[in-house]
Amino acid sequence: MGYADAGPSACNLTELARWKQCLAATDATSFWSGRDEARAVVKEFDLDPMTDGYGDALWRKRGSVYAPNGGLRDVIIRLWNMGAAIHGIEDMEDKDTCWGYYETGEPKGFSVEFAFRRRLPVSSKT
Repeated sequence: MGYADAGPSACNLTELARWKQCLAATDATSFWSGRDEARAVVKEFDLDPMTDGYGDALWRKRGSVYAPNGGLRDVIIRLWNMGAAIHGIEDMEDKDTCWGYYETGEPKGFSVEFAFRRRLPVSSKT
């Protein structure tokens, strides 16, 4: 966190390398799906796998959509184009069945949790 607060321009080469290691560790330890397709989407769209997306003060119209293997990127783009924020990506057996840790084989798709940001009133007082 100290590196992030200082910003990259204030860090020396060793600190920048450590910062990159920490970012990689954070990415690898998220509770989101760890499969290659999900990791690629998280990195491409700079999603935050540690997000706490369920603060009711900021979000409305929460939901989830099923994305079959190979279709996750298209679902993410469609949701983004509608103005949704992505709050989670989980492995799924099918659109109605979660993937358990004790399952064998490959999950058939993903559940993508999303929500829309509420409009907040602007105060003219500063």
